[in-house]
Amino acid sequence: MATESIFKYSLLTAVLIYYFIYSLKYSIIFKKNSFYIGRRKVFHYIMIWLFPFVWISILKSILKPTPGSYSYHDKKNPEKMEDNTTDWVVWAAASPPNSGNN
Repeated sequence: MATESIFKYSLLTAVLIYYFIYSLKYSIIFKKNSFYIGRRKVFHYIMIWLFPFVWISILKSILKPTPGSYSYHDKKNPEKMEDNTTDWVVWAAASPPNSGNN
């Protein structure tokens, strides 16, 4: 009976230590995030400590950087952003609208 309770308490202790370290580690990472401010940041801190495993996976999927349009247009120079307005202006200047007076 004593060894069974020792096993239960040691398992519970290990889970609590893992929970604490996992939540603390992500709270430190989340503190550096400038996307959320004010009440929203406090809300996320509370949710990290209440539901750490689920909430951290949700936050990681939300905050994951998404590739910009540069990754599809210019593979050689990803720093260059393509500006389509210059193409439109050149096209508009080359072909003025038909006024019907011709």
